[in-house]
Amino acid sequence: ESSCDSSFPVPNSCSWEEAQLSSQLYRNKQLQDTLVQKEEELARLHEENNHLRQYLNSALVKCLEEKAKVCNYPLYKSR
Repeated sequence: ESSCDSSFPVPNSCSWEEAQLSSQLYRNKQLQDTLVQKEEELARLHEENNHLRQYLNSALVKCLEEKAKVCNYPLYKSR
């Protein structure tokens, strides 16, 4: 009411609008906080995914190298 023009016929309309705006701003802040948390979580998951991919690639290479050694071993003996 103090921020409204006194010539307005319904003085409570401003306080209602302020309450609505305040509520919307609060909800917006909540959504922004949630978005930041989700972005941080996504970045962490991307990093974890990259680490797992690197590990699996190195483990796969090691496994293939071991299989190649086992498969080629009899060939080396027969030569």
